[in-house]
Formats: sequence, structure tokens, C-alpha cells
Amino acid sequence: MSSQANLNLGKSPNPPLFKSPMKVLSWNCRRAANPHFKRHFHNLMNEHQPYLVVITETKVGGDRGKDICASLGFSKFEISEPVGFACDIWLLWNDLEVCCDILSVTQ
Repeated sequence: MSSQANLNLGKSPNPPLFKSPMKVLSWNCRRAANPHFKRHFHNLMNEHQPYLVVITETKVGGDRGKDICASLGFSKFEISEPVGFACDIWLLWNDLEVCCDILSVTQ
């Protein structure tokens, strides 16, 4: 993953792409299929307003995981599928705010 940013400290005529530090929210949610997940997720988004969100141990994969990610309000997402009921990671971001290059997805 990478973020495009101009790191020249005030000497460049090009303004930086980010006017404030990038916020990343990481949440070990332990079951995104829980009926309260979306409410808690939206509360976290309103409070912290992150550019990038990492959600772990959702215990949801496949089409159901993709459907949930698509409904969370971010323009892009990537899912690593769970191994049994563990080791899954969801990465969500808005492509107008941050540029992410997924280099690989493994179990």
C-alpha cells in the first residue's frame, strides 16, 4: 500500500496532497456479521473520519464479506479470505482521498 504525498517541506511550489496527517483506523471487530457491527462501524467513522480502515477477525468472507464491505460507504476495498474462522483482514478506502496499491493478498 502506498500513499501519494509531496514531502518537500514548504520549498516546493507544488502544495502537498494532504493538508492534515493521514488517519488510519484499525479495528479487531471479531464478527462483522453481528447485527450491531454496522452501527458501531458508522459511529467510529463519524468520530475519527479515517482515510483508511483496517478491520480484522470479521469471521466473514466470500460474497457475504464483499456485500458488507460494499455497504460501508467506501469506494474501494480489498478482502483477505478467512482461514477457518481466523486471519481475515478487510481494507477499505476512498480512492479520491488516498491511493492504495495492493501488492498481494495471501492467507
